[in-house]
Amino acid sequence: NIPAITATQAIQGKVAGVQITSSGAPGSAPNVRIRGTGSILGGADPLYVVDGIITDDIRNINSNDIVSIDILKDASSTAIYGARAANGVVLITTKAGSRGKFSVSYNGYGGVKLLVHKVEMAGPNLFALYSNEAASANVITSADITGSTDWYDVLTRPAIIQNHNISVSGGKNKYRFFFSGGYLKEQGALKGNDYSRMTLRYNHDINLTSKLKIGNNLSFSHYVSNNKPYSLFTSAYTAAPIYNAKNPDGSYGYTTKSDVGNPLATLEYTNDQSHGVRGEGSLWGEYQIIKNLSFRSSFGIDLQQNNGRVYVPVYQVGTTTQKNDVSRL
Repeated sequence: NIPAITATQAIQGKVAGVQITSSGAPGSAPNVRIRGTGSILGGADPLYVVDGIITDDIRNINSNDIVSIDILKDASSTAIYGARAANGVVLITTKAGSRGKFSVSYNGYGGVKLLVHKVEMAGPNLFALYSNEAASANVITSADITGSTDWYDVLTRPAIIQNHNISVSGGKNKYRFFFSGGYLKEQGALKGNDYSRMTLRYNHDINLTSKLKIGNNLSFSHYVSNNKPYSLFTSAYTAAPIYNAKNPDGSYGYTTKSDVGNPLATLEYTNDQSHGVRGEGSLWGEYQIIKNLSFRSSFGIDLQQNNGRVYVPVYQVGTTTQKNDVSRL
């Protein structure tokens, strides 16, 4: 019911003793603290167990595929997982089909994220007035004012988010299945910063006999993240508003009265992309020994490959030191 990117974001503020914070950056993993921070050097993140698979990151899990989340906090309940569970355990169970019922469902939403409580920026004349009062040298004159730029407006945008999910489930006498596919795209407030993710899941189980049952829980995900330097938010507040972000001829504006450089040039000359694939799954079998007592064994695997590419072209903004003489990849 909540348009959250990850399952942990969806339970933010709803579980006693669990603190969840998020940076708001597209595709970022929230920080989860169960009953505070118990270790300084040993890490503070909890252990995640998804359908019996132990992992440390659940950003590959589609929130629409989850049927329940259980959080283990105390030592007695986490003891089965050993020392790795010192910071608590988050148990996640994904959906399964229903026997005798075939269904197809779609869930999706779209929205816009807007910045609120923006700091009101000074115009070029007011900026020059305050700068000249504070500086004994390098005074800004009327000749230095060649434009008027609100750098915060130049660098940011209304961020669009969309999430689409479709699932098919059903089953007959001895088997049931659940298949789903999802697509998520989230833009960041910083122009050019975005994150997209595609997920597939197939859960299946079958009763071989009245006492023996086997099944699988398989998932695949692929993500692409276009990254921009978040230091530009600081640059937007400190850059001089006395020149144009871009001149009419398409060149970047600049001034010798500030050492911040042109933040828009930094944004557009940043080519930083990361992408990866991840396959996660388990095969399990369960045998009922007697009523209310069964034996279950499972084999799980979590494979992932992440890649990144950063390219810096040759550029120079005006006569300032904002330049790069040799391209780098």
